[in-house]
This record gives sequence, structure tokens and C-alpha cells, in this order.
Amino acid sequence: MKTIFYVLSFFALNAWAEFSAGQMIPENVGVSQPIEGGKIANVQIVDNRLHVYLLDDKRVVLKPDYTSGSLRYKYFSGHNKDRQFITTLNLQGDGFTAERILQPPHKFFIYIQLHKQGGESLSLSRIRYEHD
Repeated sequence: MKTIFYVLSFFALNAWAEFSAGQMIPENVGVSQPIEGGKIANVQIVDNRLHVYLLDDKRVVLKPDYTSGSLRYKYFSGHNKDRQFITTLNLQGDGFTAERILQPPHKFFIYIQLHKQGGESLSLSRIRYEHD
């Protein structure tokens, strides 16, 4: 019976993180940073995985025109203080998800690069993410 509970809990938490194009992400979810063209990048961690969504000025999820990305993060607190890690961001649905599990505490600076097929890229620098 415990196994069923854990599986259901896992899917319930994941469902919370999966936003689709046209859905609004509330301001209190994740960390947001303005980007080019009046858009917003929203970064959130659910089940120790980082998710990135691109939003319009009303915080509605947009279909990304980027196809891949990379993530570099550096802990500023805890047992991993000053350690840096790099991982790939994969397009998953209407957002990006990190391949690597991010170990708590989630207190780090995040650097993100999103890539288009034609070679263009978008860089998001030094986003401070802090959540125990």
C-alpha cells in the first residue's frame, strides 16, 4: 500500500509543475526574470528537477521557439558551497527540464542558455534561486 501512495504522490507533484502553452503561471511560483521582447523566463524546481518556461507579459506560457538548452548552477550555501554543475535542458512539452537531479538545499545561482536550430541563443545570467 505504501508503494501506491508514493507513486500517486510523485504524479501529483509532477502534475503541478507541468504547464502548457496558454496556461498562466502565478507570480508566487518559481523565480522569474524579464527577457527580450517583453517576455519573462520562469524557473522552478519540482521533485529536484529544474523547469524553465517562457511567458508573455501577462505570465501566460508561450510555445518555445528554442529547441535545446544548457544549465550551469553554482551553490552559494550548504555542503556543496562554491561547487558548479552543468547539465542539459531538454524541451519537454512547452518548457525545458534539466536532465540532472539538483540536490537540496536549492540555494544557487543559475545560468541558462537556450538555443534555436539556426544558431541563435538566449542567455539568462545569474538568477538567484533559494528554496530549502
